Amino acid sequence: MNGDMEAGAGGTGVVPTNWSIVQHSPDNCASPPAACPGPSYVINNPSPDGGKWVRFFRGGGWNERFGQYICTPLVAGQSYMLQFWASHSDLNSSANATNTGIDFGFSNGLPGGTGAGAGNASNVALTTPETWQLVTHTFVAAANYDFISFAKNTTDTQNATYIDGVTLIGTVPSVPVLPPDTTLCSGQTLLLDVSGFTGPYTWQNNSTAATFNVTTAGIYYVDLGPAGGCQNTDTIIVTYTGAAAIDLGADQTLCNGETAILDASAASAPYLWQDGSTNATLNVTVAGQYYVDVGSGACSGSDTVNIAFVAPPAVDLGPDANLCTGDNLLLDATSSGGPYLWQDNSVAGTFNVTTGGTYFVEVGTGTCLGYDTVVVNYGTGPVFSLGNDTTLCTGDSHLLDVSAQAGPFLWQDNSIASSFNVTAAGQYFVEIGTAPCVGYDTINILYDVYPVINLGPDANLCTGDNLLLDATASGGPYVWQDASTNPTFNVTTAGQYYVDVGTQCVSSDTVDVAFVTAPVFSLGNDTTLCDGETLNLDMSAEAGPFLWQDNSTLSSFNVTSAGTYSVEIGTAPCSATDDIIVSYESYPAFTLGPDAALCDGDDIQFDFSAETGPYLWQDGSTNPTFMATTSGTYWIEIGGMCPTRDSIDVNVVTTTLSMNLDDPDNCGPYAVNFTGDAITDGAGILNWDWSFGDLTQSNQQNPSHFYSSTGLYSVTLTVTTNEGCVETINNNDWVQVYEVPVAMFTCTPTSLTTDDTYVNFSDLSTNAVSWNWSFGNNQGGSSDQNPDYNYPASAGNYMAELVVSSIDGCTDSIQKQIIVEEALLFYVPNTFTPDGDLYNEGFKPQFTSGIDPYDFHMTIFNRWGEIIFESYNKDSGWDGTYGDGGLIQDGTYIWQVDFKSTTSDKRYEYRGHVTVLK
Repeated sequence: MNGDMEAGAGGTGVVPTNWSIVQHSPDNCASPPAACPGPSYVINNPSPDGGKWVRFFRGGGWNERFGQYICTPLVAGQSYMLQFWASHSDLNSSANATNTGIDFGFSNGLPGGTGAGAGNASNVALTTPETWQLVTHTFVAAANYDFISFAKNTTDTQNATYIDGVTLIGTVPSVPVLPPDTTLCSGQTLLLDVSGFTGPYTWQNNSTAATFNVTTAGIYYVDLGPAGGCQNTDTIIVTYTGAAAIDLGADQTLCNGETAILDASAASAPYLWQDGSTNATLNVTVAGQYYVDVGSGACSGSDTVNIAFVAPPAVDLGPDANLCTGDNLLLDATSSGGPYLWQDNSVAGTFNVTTGGTYFVEVGTGTCLGYDTVVVNYGTGPVFSLGNDTTLCTGDSHLLDVSAQAGPFLWQDNSIASSFNVTAAGQYFVEIGTAPCVGYDTINILYDVYPVINLGPDANLCTGDNLLLDATASGGPYVWQDASTNPTFNVTTAGQYYVDVGTQCVSSDTVDVAFVTAPVFSLGNDTTLCDGETLNLDMSAEAGPFLWQDNSTLSSFNVTSAGTYSVEIGTAPCSATDDIIVSYESYPAFTLGPDAALCDGDDIQFDFSAETGPYLWQDGSTNPTFMATTSGTYWIEIGGMCPTRDSIDVNVVTTTLSMNLDDPDNCGPYAVNFTGDAITDGAGILNWDWSFGDLTQSNQQNPSHFYSSTGLYSVTLTVTTNEGCVETINNNDWVQVYEVPVAMFTCTPTSLTTDDTYVNFSDLSTNAVSWNWSFGNNQGGSSDQNPDYNYPASAGNYMAELVVSSIDGCTDSIQKQIIVEEALLFYVPNTFTPDGDLYNEGFKPQFTSGIDPYDFHMTIFNRWGEIIFESYNKDSGWDGTYGDGGLIQDGTYIWQVDFKSTTSDKRYEYRGHVTVLK
């Protein structure tokens, strides 16, 4: 805010521009006017802020004061600092810190009263006259104040107070406008935007928009607010600088061991490399990304270069080589990556060597090259042969002999003798001489096995038989004893027969053949026996020997099970054989089951259709099925050749069932006792099952059941015999439960006092057709549905009872207590006058009846809810005093009384107002 007081020198007391006179006018005592005591009131010592100030003076019981509207109101909660210069004159020697000073404070608009504003108010005490004192006051704004004011606070009318250089500063800026001074790089712009602040706006070039675009260096400022009013001005200085130009060159690839020198000296210092170094150059010996920042501030320059290191190509043509005449060697450098340059200037990745000499290749480009050289020599080797491939017979051997050569020798099994004895099929080779000019030869030897031939054992044939001798399994060729060459030979006469098989490896076999005659017999036709029967096969009429199917050798065999039986009689090969098939038929396996008890009206179905007939029942019927419905013995025989019979005894069970109850109808809910009786010719009763018609059951023979709901109920009894027979009896609508009425009534009123004992009774019963009232005093009664009754006018408790009956004679009753209380009569005054004239001096409610004097509480409250009097004695009133403070002020007060009735535990609470007048 404006701190220049702008008043005339020598304390002319003119209120400065933009300040307001709040009360009276600061003195103008430059010359001795009649209103001023004299020139001694003038302070001739100028303030440190200049020679101008405002003087305050006190006269006629009032203080002068003045103030100013604040351009930007304070912000509640923000910190501020207020500074000003203050002093006072030396007219009155009694002026001191206790009676001379300046009040200051804040308000919204012109403050009321006679002093400075009351917001964030403070003061300064002035002790030494003619001495300027700098007052600094820091505070946190209590509200958004917009006016500051100052006033003299001395009680001494013979003294003057002075003020100058008022400054109010927000310690936290309340209205940020432009950004701080800044430096831009060439080509950049800066948009200054104050649209968030209240205009109008005036820029350094007198433009009035809310924004200004900076494109060149200079000083830029803006005034916010109307000219001549509360303006806010802010300034920014913008400078421009060019960016540093730096070029580290293109990315590089070097050979291992080389060094790259990166040079940034073409641009001005300072320099900052990626490793923190600050020289103009950087030596690079390892691969990586390298960069440098040159210059400083927003316009620094930078560049980055990637440097890679590679090893020279690895070239390996192999060791020097010794070759034999006619051999070649392919030198291959393709794994090194190329390009290639051979000793003959060829550029392929490989080179084919056919003559002796020195061969080399250079691989790569630039300075990273790889090299290799190989020397190739040529010579001759020995000439020999292991012979042609051959085939031997199993068990034969073959000697491979190269002892005519000079050696050394190396066979396929790494043996080194000059010969090798072959005993198994395979490929055999030998290397003779010294590498690389050695001689090789290979021979394949096969083994042919002797044919396996078996014409069989010597044979005895029956007259008329023949024997086919077969040698085809041996593979041929074949030569028989008669010079025939077929693989088989058919023998029809006795003699010795042989065959030779094979070509290089020949095998042979011989067999002797003789002829004899055979016996004739029969075991009989195939037959069928029943289970348990036997059959004796008797061949004792033949001469023997005998050989049965189980290798037994008796002349007979006893058959006891199904199967094929055979016997061979005579001596091989002229023996005779016969067989017989014996079958067994089983007796049918079935059963009619155990003896059975049959319920009356039931039947048993027998079905043997799964068995093979014929069938025969006890009544001569021949069907596979039969139905039993009466008591008796039943049997069936099944089977033809081997029949089986089974029988069963059937007993038909009858049961006679009855049930009874003791009370078929009654008012519900009630219990009914049931009895059940069953007569059976079986083994007795297993289960009793009652169903009472209300979804409940019992398994007792004689149950008792409680019916809880009104209605007609059908009852069912089911019994199960030990044989599983079920008998049921049912009685429809057998039990009737009458609906019971529900007694209910209300009475009006519900609370009686002795001054009104008339009651109306209202029936609310259900299912009632008759009513019987008793009013509880042994005097009254009524059969009306809704009677009225007048109780005696005396306090007491009475038990009223209603008995209702239904159309079926069912009854219900209900009782309610009727309380007649003593009538409550009391009076509470609304005014009293505790003025000492002995009339109407106290406040006390007046009771005549109905109150319990031992359960009473009275409380008096003032208008702020504070308790000022309290009593538990109904005969103790309030005399208008409050504690030790004496009589209270005139006014209206609130009273509250609560107490219990004399005839019940009912409590009463009343409130009202009482006026105190003195």
